[in-house]
Amino acid sequence: MRPRFLALGLALLAVTACSSSPPPPPPPPAPSPTPEWTKPEGLALLTKSDTGYTLRVSDWATGARVDDLPFHLTDGGFKPAVRSDLRYAARRNGYATIEVYEPRAGAGYVLTGTVKDQEATLGGGKIDLDDPRFNPVTGRLWVTARPTKGDSYYLSIDPAKPAAEPRREGARISSLRPWEWGFDSLGAVVETPEWTKKELTVGGKAGYTFKYALTKSGELAYAGLTFTAHPTYGRDAYQLLAEVAPGEVLLQHIYPNTMGEEGALLRVNFDADAKTVRYRTAIPASADRVVFQTLYPDKRSVLVATGPAWFRVPLGGDGNQSERLPSTRSREVGEEVEVIK
Repeated sequence: MRPRFLALGLALLAVTACSSSPPPPPPPPAPSPTPEWTKPEGLALLTKSDTGYTLRVSDWATGARVDDLPFHLTDGGFKPAVRSDLRYAARRNGYATIEVYEPRAGAGYVLTGTVKDQEATLGGGKIDLDDPRFNPVTGRLWVTARPTKGDSYYLSIDPAKPAAEPRREGARISSLRPWEWGFDSLGAVVETPEWTKKELTVGGKAGYTFKYALTKSGELAYAGLTFTAHPTYGRDAYQLLAEVAPGEVLLQHIYPNTMGEEGALLRVNFDADAKTVRYRTAIPASADRVVFQTLYPDKRSVLVATGPAWFRVPLGGDGNQSERLPSTRSREVGEEVEVIK
């Protein structure tokens, strides 16, 4: 019988030994997820400097920087187009490719997808893709497609799935220049070549010509004014900054350092049916170089950045009523600035 009790005792000892061993170490903590990018609130400006492009978001009230989103581009290439919600950007690089960029928290815009030109085959010619820009209603990325043979047309791409099959959107005027097409508020494509613009002309020594173009729905697609006494490069010296109301627009002087009109804004009222047009100065010329101008959301004043400072200027004022904003960041905006809307 003794061997039996001995075996039982050994078994109990084994159980006791096992129960007294330390517990296994806990698993290592899971890595914290990458923070989601959230859209910064403020005025979005696409700027260019010696180091490349940056999307700068500034406070409307002070001009102070809210955030900077640099672009990590694959080469020096072309200027990016940015969607109005800042969620995507796109551009054509120098190597037959449309690139799609997305913002990352703390990193700026990074490359997330590409759409390449269609190379020539025996059965079909090459198709070049260019002029990327975003539809303001659908958010899709539109590009122009130029085949070796046949007419040009538009393609649209889902920026969230750039590898998916593009959608054909319709024909394009072959001679259209990149700045002569865009979208209306309904997301319909608008083409405004020079020969489609209508004119209202006032004669005399200080006469001027007002040009405009309307969409099929009656929206204003283009507005410009040239003084006949000072023709400038054959183009309108003043061009559309914003539409204040139907038949009433703000035109900004687009040729800096000429005729002493740096930064001047004109308020133009026109009636296409009555063929009448009149203008008055909304904001006088600036003594300093103007970096950019944009209409405030309330449509009662204009935000102006000059070399030394930022100002809020009421429409119809004489310049002395301008409010200098606290920001001192104007010099960091860069030479080329585009307001993202």
